[in-house]
Amino acid sequence: MSRKPDHTPTLSSNSSRVRAALANTSYLVFAEATKPALSFLLILVISRTLGREGMGTYTIILSISALFELLATAGLPIVIVRGIAADRSRLSYYMSASAGVAILTTLILLPLVEVFLRLLHYPPPIETGIRWLTFTIVLTTIQQYTIAICEGLQNMKLRAGLSTCDTLGRLIIGVVMIFSGHGIIGIIQGMIAVRALTTAIAVIILRRQATLSFPVRDLISHSVLLLRTSLPFLVTLIANTLFWSINTIMLSKMVTVEQVGVYNAAYRLMDIARTIFFSYLIVLLPMMAASFTESLERLKHECEMSIKYLALAAIPLATATSVLADRIVRLIYGPKFAAAVPLLQVLIWTACVFCIVLVLARLLVASNNQISDLFCNIVAVLVNIGLGWVLIRAFGALGAGIADLVSLAVFGALEYLIVARRLFAPDVLGPIGRALAASGTMAIALYATRTYPLFLTLLAGAAVYALALIALRTFSAEERTMISELINDACHRLLPTELRPADGAGD
Repeated sequence: MSRKPDHTPTLSSNSSRVRAALANTSYLVFAEATKPALSFLLILVISRTLGREGMGTYTIILSISALFELLATAGLPIVIVRGIAADRSRLSYYMSASAGVAILTTLILLPLVEVFLRLLHYPPPIETGIRWLTFTIVLTTIQQYTIAICEGLQNMKLRAGLSTCDTLGRLIIGVVMIFSGHGIIGIIQGMIAVRALTTAIAVIILRRQATLSFPVRDLISHSVLLLRTSLPFLVTLIANTLFWSINTIMLSKMVTVEQVGVYNAAYRLMDIARTIFFSYLIVLLPMMAASFTESLERLKHECEMSIKYLALAAIPLATATSVLADRIVRLIYGPKFAAAVPLLQVLIWTACVFCIVLVLARLLVASNNQISDLFCNIVAVLVNIGLGWVLIRAFGALGAGIADLVSLAVFGALEYLIVARRLFAPDVLGPIGRALAASGTMAIALYATRTYPLFLTLLAGAAVYALALIALRTFSAEERTMISELINDACHRLLPTELRPADGAGD
């Protein structure tokens, strides 16, 4: 693919791109933060009413079903996002082709689910829940494709609204089912009803807003062509899904259901942090895909700025969570889940490493190096399985958390080496080093104020962290100017007229 000559991004172009990225990210942060938060409320109700066994049963059902649901997407969401971002005129092609793929993959996977369940011999409640969810694979697949279309169009407001409505509906109907005495199976059945409704609404809204056509006669030919294109992404998707779910599956067969519940109590808290950072990474893919066609210098700038600011946000969050894990677990789950404290201290760092290394993964996909990204994913899964098998036997649920963290670090190292060899060597150690130094200072403040109310402890830690970043000269003059412009812009948008700063006040 040809590119325009490299050029250094200007301050004005950087500011406009940052504003667009922040606007899109803000919608996704709301939706993606709300999604695990609402799901967590349901988890909290389950843990309080049905105990660790009920929580373990629910987690196993969702983990197994998620494997088949993601297989059904055939890796198309990334293809759709990248394709529509590059050429919006092919929107109807992607819509019709993806519908055909959804039907085809559902027909293939339904009998495979039955074979899978017969081989693993799960208890009846778990088998029943998995069967109920797999009946709606086609709905889930179409829902994922509509979300991908929204991302390709960079219509993150619509994407956020659909995701939030789906999660909110699951929470409401799930709580109703629990207190009505229907248990875990009732929650699953309610989830199916919500899924059907939100999928129908998504397709209707998208057709009206994007003026889609649906060429049925080309459905089969388009589906076959798209499946060929998506094969590397499908294998990457399988590897990625296995990476995040394999330890839950191994725990379910190697230890008690109660330990699965403890592991996932910590995992859910980690997942909230991981999902918040993933909101920006969703926005980053179409931006990088566009930058790759424009300038390698712009692509490098976006990569390094993303790594820097994600590190500055993720590392202090992981540090604070590690120091305050005991208070956080007791506050949320109660004393019965004390075993989740060391797990949370380990797993929260996987969210930190994840958001940094996924910038490199996005970079490889945007630059058409998806085969290299696939290789890194496969290696990470193999490391996770091997380590998990050994460490779970030795340390139980804690061993699963350690395996997650180590294998993700291996994944990041491989991604960096490939990016440095094929594109450029981004600055990673600099921003990570500054964030770790400032976070270390913050950790001392958090520990010194650990007996204070949690809000005051966090406030003291945040103040010390900010001062440490300033002392380390973390931000360049250009970045300070851009941050000042963004703050002034936010004030003009949010504050009443009489409270807004005068034009040029931040100059």
